[in-house]
Amino acid sequence: MRKYSLLFLSFASLCSIAAEPRLEFEQPTFDFGEVDQGEKVKASFAFKNSGDGPLDILKVVPTCGCTTAELDKKQYQPGESGIISVTFNTQRFPGKVTKRITVESNDPNRPRTSVTLKGNVTVDIRYAPNSLFFADARMGQSATHEININTGRMANLELSDVEVNIQPECLNARVVQVDATHARLVVTADGSKFPSQKSQINGTLSFQTNSKAQKTIRIPISIRIQRPIATSPRSVYMFASKEGKPREVTVKVRSTDNSNFQILGVESNSEFISITRGKDEGREKYLVATLSGQAELGKFEAEIRVTTDNPEQKEVRIPVRGSVVK
Repeated sequence: MRKYSLLFLSFASLCSIAAEPRLEFEQPTFDFGEVDQGEKVKASFAFKNSGDGPLDILKVVPTCGCTTAELDKKQYQPGESGIISVTFNTQRFPGKVTKRITVESNDPNRPRTSVTLKGNVTVDIRYAPNSLFFADARMGQSATHEININTGRMANLELSDVEVNIQPECLNARVVQVDATHARLVVTADGSKFPSQKSQINGTLSFQTNSKAQKTIRIPISIRIQRPIATSPRSVYMFASKEGKPREVTVKVRSTDNSNFQILGVESNSEFISITRGKDEGREKYLVATLSGQAELGKFEAEIRVTTDNPEQKEVRIPVRGSVVK
């Protein structure tokens, strides 16, 4: 009798171990076809627990905030079905779109799986690029970029009220009408108006159109300013410096336009940071910033000022940040 009891218990244990949930979707991909920009697409992903153990849906995670996913409950018994309801806001996504929703469950074979929403979001007006980046724009020089704007759904394209919002006011934009359905925005950066102490400035460009769905279009703009003299690193970091121990960081000061220059003076605005001159290699010069062993505990901020003989950049400022710990 004891022998049969042990066999029964072993068989029951094996059955218990073998009982596993299995998550199966009827259609893991939903193609919503073609919709107008701004519409909200709704989709339902039906699934079933085809295993022999309880299925727990642990997480349903969309790829971004434009998509939401809802689930009626989190546990499903063997043979039970459920639905994940998905809503996708197309407002910011013109053209072909693919959105994935990750589903995490206690299915041992596929603990992470995904369902896919895809289709084409149509718009009255298309434009490219959808953001402007002036890379390495030089002080005192002009740089120009163009934005191509066209419509394939309207008989004609009309643009008006072009505005540039950036400080300082160093950009201007004008409309060039190519034909009835195609225009260009020509955007020019005036390097003579770039700020003297900033390496990057950001803003937006906006314009009005004759589309009811896209009355106002806004395009982000970023300008990275390339100065005649640059430093590497741009900022000096001395975090987690040990109390009582000096710390050194080497800074390279270089010409970006292959012209020679001279460093006329160097100073720090902190009593705990001293600056010494290193090697001089013509267009590349080196400084050594030393944090004193007498620096106090805690975080600190300072600045290194370098004066040069370059008339376009007489001063270079290098931020210093760090902390002293025991």
